[in-house]
Amino acid sequence: MRKIFALLVSVVLFSACSSDKDPRVILRDSKGTHNEMMLVMDDELWEGQFGSLIRDRLASPVAGLPQPEPRFLLFQVDHKAFGDLFETYKSIVMFHVNPDTTAQMFTVRDQWAQPQLIVSFVAPTKLELAQLFNEKEPELAELFEKHDMSVLRRRVRRTAKNALPEALNELGIESMILPDNLTLTQDKPNLKIFYAVNAHTNQAMFFYTRPIDDNVSPGADIIAVRDSILKHNFEGPSEGSYPGTEMRIPPSLTTTTIDGNLAFELRGLWRTYGDFMGGPFLSYSIYDEENGVIVTADAFIFGPDSKKNKLMMEMEVVLRSIKLK
Repeated sequence: MRKIFALLVSVVLFSACSSDKDPRVILRDSKGTHNEMMLVMDDELWEGQFGSLIRDRLASPVAGLPQPEPRFLLFQVDHKAFGDLFETYKSIVMFHVNPDTTAQMFTVRDQWAQPQLIVSFVAPTKLELAQLFNEKEPELAELFEKHDMSVLRRRVRRTAKNALPEALNELGIESMILPDNLTLTQDKPNLKIFYAVNAHTNQAMFFYTRPIDDNVSPGADIIAVRDSILKHNFEGPSEGSYPGTEMRIPPSLTTTTIDGNLAFELRGLWRTYGDFMGGPFLSYSIYDEENGVIVTADAFIFGPDSKKNKLMMEMEVVLRSIKLK
């Protein structure tokens, strides 16, 4: 086992340091769904306290969803079982305990497939392995979240509309990855609403523009404007009902950048006033200072019997792909 481990480490380290892989080598396509993560470690580690630590940190519930869903979908493979069948997974984390090593984490990309990210943790004892993981977990999670979004962007692009609808060009959107199953259902001068009905979920995506008001602090009125648009342009299942932002669990509002512009991300839950429908939503308000307007893109999902985290990841990829004129 020690010889096998030493060989593996030397190969991985060589791959990590090598900047010019043989271009004649054709790698297989990687497999695995959005936030799925393979953990390669001895069964003894997985079934003990170390495994509990991993699950507590990496499988914690995602914020902004109506039912608990894990941050990463974890499945474990023992070192002895790891081989050709598992080498092509897109996201792999390896854990090794070896007395002849020092505690370290290293990263390799596209080792056996592409796109692929492999992160290895090595330490001389279980305790030091746990300490290393605790220290590096935020960096590890960020690496795989960015990797997942990159992989997902490629996959969503394959099923996107070939040409952007003229309705979105009218709002100052030059390009974006817009799923082909979305149909334009409402076309007003400053508001465009798209809708899709799938096997287990209904998805709505709407876009609107409004002038930047110098008398209002950036981001301060996003929820009020959103709720006004929902109330006057969407109908609930029963007479007089309408969707709006769920404020009993306040949404999170954070700053980010999209296409080089200041943007506000609003993430949370929506509800139906006068009825019982609800679900998660994600909204980006992009401040186009050059043209003096705010371009907002908003997506929300209804699917009471379905998991929603993967769909919300797809919506994030779609909305973040916006490029303005």
